[in-house]
Amino acid sequence: MTHFAPALHAVAPRLLLAVLTAFTALFVFESSAFANGGAATPKIATGGAHTCALADNGSVKCWGENAAGQLGNGGTAPSGTPAKALRLTAANNSGETPKPATLERASTIAASATATCVISVDSSIWCWGSNAFGELGLGTADATPHSTPTQIPGSKDFYLLAAGANHFCAAAWNGDLSCWGSNAQGQVGNGTVGGVSTAPVVVSGVKKLKSLTAGASFTCANLESTKVKCWGANDKGQLGSGAVGASSGTPVDVPELKDSYNLVAGANHVCSLGWGEFALRCWGDNLLGQLAQGTVGETVPRGVSNVAGLTDVKTLGGNANSGCATARTVTAANNSKVSKDSALQCWGELTASGSPRIVPLSDVASLSSGSSAASQCAIVRGGDSFCWGAGGSPTQVAGLELVTKPQYPNWAYLEPTSRLRLNKTGTAWRIRSVLKVEPSSFVFPEPACKGVVAADAFYYKRVGKKSSVGVANGIEYRKIGVRTKSRLRRSGDYCKADFVQTMPLSKFAGKKRKLMIRAVGFGNAVQSKFETGDYALKDFKKKK
Repeated sequence: MTHFAPALHAVAPRLLLAVLTAFTALFVFESSAFANGGAATPKIATGGAHTCALADNGSVKCWGENAAGQLGNGGTAPSGTPAKALRLTAANNSGETPKPATLERASTIAASATATCVISVDSSIWCWGSNAFGELGLGTADATPHSTPTQIPGSKDFYLLAAGANHFCAAAWNGDLSCWGSNAQGQVGNGTVGGVSTAPVVVSGVKKLKSLTAGASFTCANLESTKVKCWGANDKGQLGSGAVGASSGTPVDVPELKDSYNLVAGANHVCSLGWGEFALRCWGDNLLGQLAQGTVGETVPRGVSNVAGLTDVKTLGGNANSGCATARTVTAANNSKVSKDSALQCWGELTASGSPRIVPLSDVASLSSGSSAASQCAIVRGGDSFCWGAGGSPTQVAGLELVTKPQYPNWAYLEPTSRLRLNKTGTAWRIRSVLKVEPSSFVFPEPACKGVVAADAFYYKRVGKKSSVGVANGIEYRKIGVRTKSRLRRSGDYCKADFVQTMPLSKFAGKKRKLMIRAVGFGNAVQSKFETGDYALKDFKKKK
């Protein structure tokens, strides 16, 4: 799933700043974001022959093949229906029975060919399934099925997770990226090619990631700078140069790729979502049309190639030899006309086409990814899940409830629509504002755009690192005491509310300060409480 907060919006003349607060954790990345007070963004991860799903309450259910224990249910028998993974088992060397923690609190998930890993809400990593290549990160490699989730020793502070065929990578809040498992093609990124890494090792030269993905035997990372680096196998042009070459155990830049913010890899190809005329770009193997270039059967890998015919791409997914996205279709050669509604479109092995083809599934909120998978899954608005394979139609997965509680909106911002002016009597300042909200992709706009929101006015001033009542991050807030309430209303796919703040001059006595307006939504049955706004209006000085 990929949702991104909008760029900061321009404000009216003489207004200083528009800021989207981080309160609701709205800047959401594939496989990372926390929502709803620390739970997970619903997600489905597809492995070689098994699938695992993560609900917004942090619970995990898996189904499919289980010979290596990749379902995490304590056994090795396959399951045709989603089964809840067992309790986590803390790793220790004390000889004592560890106190179990439940798997109700996972925050993100990834599946390799025969193993599964999650990041818990405490930011530690837990894995189960095959450990033949050390992909469980336990410091050893063995051929024994590991059917119970076990913590990677010492793992902490992780937030991004990706899986290749036999390796995993995870990014930590300190900026480091660590990988473990098979390194046959250098995919672990430890500077060498060959062998295995049975414990996480830090990848040199890769810091502060926006997104992370892994192909069968390679890895790519999207840096904060929007630069993309890849390492590992390059026999199909996976590293993005457009030419077949030797594997690399160290990260190399993907040339000709700018403004990227999300990546999804298949077995031997990658697609990048970014800004610009061609938001979607792909590279690597195109034998089955997985680069969406309008052709199949190509035996020469391609470098970074624009995907034509799609616009407003929002959600990106795929499997080993296919890609999928929710997007609008360009219907004119000059790009002047596009289809009205976004639709699910797939290409490659799933549709036997080198061009995007519409898949009959509406209201798609999230798409699965899995570089070893032959299947594709999707979560739609309301929380139902569907999966399908090549040439098949989406079929609902029974017994899988992934949206269990109200969701935070994708983004929300408060924007002034007038200047700060004195009223006619000169006794108060007035400002008009509009709140705009995009509901979560997992809920329908109609029920989300209900309820009352409020706007408050605050003084604020910087007070350094001083900590006291009303001080957060070195800024002191003091409410002026003016609150305006308004009802949310639906406006297309968005919610809106209008405010007129009237603030008596008598409230502005004091030292030089700045004035802030903040909107708070109280939530409803499907949309959680959110907070946004905070634009500075003016500096106020004590009147003589």
